[in-house]
Amino acid sequence: MLEGEPEQYVARRDTLAKELRAAGDKEAAAAIKSLSKPTMSMWAVLAAGADEAAVAAAVDATSDLVRIQGRAADRAAITTATARRRAAIDALVAIGTAALDGGNDARSQEVRDLLERLTRHPELTDDWLAGTLRAVPDAGLGFEAFAAFEPPARSEPPQRATSHARRTQGLPSGDRDRPAKAGTTATPADDRTERERERRAREREREEERAERAAAKAELAEADKAVAAAQRALDIARRAKDAADEAFERASAAMEEAIERRDAARARR
Repeated sequence: MLEGEPEQYVARRDTLAKELRAAGDKEAAAAIKSLSKPTMSMWAVLAAGADEAAVAAAVDATSDLVRIQGRAADRAAITTATARRRAAIDALVAIGTAALDGGNDARSQEVRDLLERLTRHPELTDDWLAGTLRAVPDAGLGFEAFAAFEPPARSEPPQRATSHARRTQGLPSGDRDRPAKAGTTATPADDRTERERERRAREREREEERAERAAAKAELAEADKAVAAAQRALDIARRAKDAADEAFERASAAMEEAIERRDAARARR
C-alpha cells in the first residue's frame, strides 16, 4: 500500500481489503481497512523503514549511545557515539524525503523529529518495518536515558608517596614529622618492612599500568566499532543519494513534459 503516490493510498488499501475479504480472510481485511493514511512525514518515515539496514544502523547506534552514557564513559566516547547516531538518522531522513520527491526544510525537520523519537523505541521497530506504524510516542522514551549528560571530571592520579612518607606511614603525626635521630641505625626488621613497602608500591604501579592498557584496548574497540558503523551509515547515505537523484530525474522529466503540454495547448488556442 505504501508503494506509489500517497494520494492513492486509500484506494489501494480499500482494494486490498476487498480482495482479502473475498478470499475469506476477514480478520486480515479488517486489519488492513483499519490502517489510516499516514501523514506525509510519517509516510517518509515508513518509506525509510523499507531499508532494514538503515533502520538497524540507527536503532543500534541509539542503543550504543544509551549504553555508553549509562556506564559514564568519557566525553570522547559519548561524542563519537552521538556522531554515529546522527549520521545514521541523516541517512534515514535522506531516504524518507527522497520517497516524497524531496521536501522543504520544515518537512525534513518533521521527519527528523519523528526518527529521533522512534529510534529510541526499539519495541516499535517491527511495526515500523511492517509499515503499520502510525504514531510515535512524544514522551516516555523507551531507553529512558536521554537526559542531558555531563561526564565526570577526570580525577588526577594520586601522588606517589616519598620514601620518607612510606617509612613513616602509620606513625603518630608528631613522630611522622620528627626527623630521624642522628646516628640511628636501621634494624633488619626495618629493612624488610621498607622492602615490603617498595614491593607493594611496584605492584600497585603494575596494576595501574595493566588497568591503563585495558582501558586503551576498550577505547580502541569502541573506535573500531565507530568506524564500522560510520562506514555503514556512509553506504546507506550513498544509496539514499542515488534514490534522491533518481527522484530528481523523474521530477525534472515530469516538469519538461508538463511544459511541453502547456506550450502545445497555448499553440492550439
